[in-house]
Amino acid sequence: RRPLTQRAIATRGSSRSWPLPFRVKNHIPRLTTVPNPSLFEMPPPLPKVTDPGGIKCFLFDLDGTLCDTDPLHHEVFGDLLLKHGKHGGVRIDDAFFKTHIAGKTNEAIFPVLFPESTHEDREAMWLEKEARFRELARNKLTRLPGLTKLLRFAKANAIIVVAVTNAPRANAELMLKALGLEKAPDNFAHVVIGTECARAKPFPDPYAEGMRLAGIDARDAQRCVAFEDSPTGIASSCAAGIPTVGVMTSQTQFVLEKAGASVCIVDFEDAKLWAALD
Repeated sequence: RRPLTQRAIATRGSSRSWPLPFRVKNHIPRLTTVPNPSLFEMPPPLPKVTDPGGIKCFLFDLDGTLCDTDPLHHEVFGDLLLKHGKHGGVRIDDAFFKTHIAGKTNEAIFPVLFPESTHEDREAMWLEKEARFRELARNKLTRLPGLTKLLRFAKANAIIVVAVTNAPRANAELMLKALGLEKAPDNFAHVVIGTECARAKPFPDPYAEGMRLAGIDARDAQRCVAFEDSPTGIASSCAAGIPTVGVMTSQTQFVLEKAGASVCIVDFEDAKLWAALD
């Protein structure tokens, strides 16, 4: 009987045969299946500013990472589904929201929630939903604790700051403006919209584009840090080879670590983050 190969061991007991994103040094693969970093035993450590080469870039998700927007999205989706008689006429709970909505694009969410509708009808519904979200978000968003300190830390250490989101551009621009992040001293160098890339999260394309815009070679991905609050986002950043911080605004540490997070934090004041970076 021949001994099992390393790949066979990694996938033994499972019918899945996934690509291994950040095992290949200095390479971002062109994945054709949805990344599943949960197969990795040990995610890479975060780079430190005191390491040779330091930290080159912080890449932040927006929704649920810079600010806790999930309650607003939950409210808006709950209203929309009730309006259309979905979910048995009962308002959705947190479990439903986390499973079917959180971190996903409208293009992925609406065919599942409204399989009987045409693409045109779904698009009209999600435009209505996003307009309602912006109406609620305009005066309700606040920075997650410690964010200002982290952004000033980035500036002091010449770390480029990029936003990488699956949110529509209108939402991203509103959130950045509402949080005071569209202008100095806390402005972002670039904003990447997942649906404007060839593929949105959970694929690596948005994070690869964020590094490209920042002038960072893909071979230096492990000199960057991503901040994400959802398994979908963590799958994307890890597939791009970037060590990732899981922000526990809505998901548990177990869920985020299973997705591939190197460190999990409550917010940006968490001592675990600063011990890992500084």
